[in-house]
Amino acid sequence: MSEKFIEGKEGGELTHEHVVMLLRENQSDLAPLIAYVSKRQREVEANDGGGLTLTIETADIYIAAELFQAARETLLDAIDQAWGEGDSEAAEELEARLAELPPLT
Repeated sequence: MSEKFIEGKEGGELTHEHVVMLLRENQSDLAPLIAYVSKRQREVEANDGGGLTLTIETADIYIAAELFQAARETLLDAIDQAWGEGDSEAAEELEARLAELPPLT
């Protein structure tokens, strides 16, 4: 995949929706997701925090792309982060989302 395509359509920024579309087309090519998460991580770090938000956003991408095993693992990471940050409400909401995922085959 070319760098221009990874950046997004018509050379624009890679968006959440575009990453989902690319993952649906080719679930084994994680390059767009890696590029998007790297970009978002820089944004989050510039704004002092938001690591939990980024982990949840990554799980949302996996869910939308129907990569449910990766979504499970990422939601488990988010739950651990939430408990570690003392945010029991977020942890419980994430546990409920985890329970809603389809069973693995």
